[in-house]
Amino acid sequence: MRRPERIAEIEGLGVDFVGVEAQQLTKQIHDATGGKPISLGLDAVGGPAAATIAAALPPAGHFVSYAWLSGLPIYLPQGDLIGKRLNIRGFWMYYDEFLQRIRAALTEAAQVVASGRLSLPVTAVYKPFQIKEAIEHSQRGGKVLLDFTFAN
Repeated sequence: MRRPERIAEIEGLGVDFVGVEAQQLTKQIHDATGGKPISLGLDAVGGPAAATIAAALPPAGHFVSYAWLSGLPIYLPQGDLIGKRLNIRGFWMYYDEFLQRIRAALTEAAQVVASGRLSLPVTAVYKPFQIKEAIEHSQRGGKVLLDFTFAN
């Protein structure tokens, strides 16, 4: 997570552990798991965050990169890459082998949202002429909706 002010909100959703990129994060992850190994690390950020994930993985762990939100390449220390013999993969849901599964996954996800088991509170509603403010708000975090209704 990038913003410490959102930790309480995320924990309130029932998440077991929320970490913020910092020097002590690897130790916090170790403490949160009771020292049990984490065999899979998912990276959506790239850059130095990838090194934190790699440091938390055990020997022969799996590192999967599926996005690059930072715009930076992944940074993996050779000690983790070579010494731990990490398995590194890239993932993109639009690879041919996954395309056929997308409809089923989206249908299942829609059912979970419709059931109320998963929700994200709306933090703000904007009119279309406020699109710039809506985008800025969205980039700061929170669910933003656009209201296209017309007042009579």
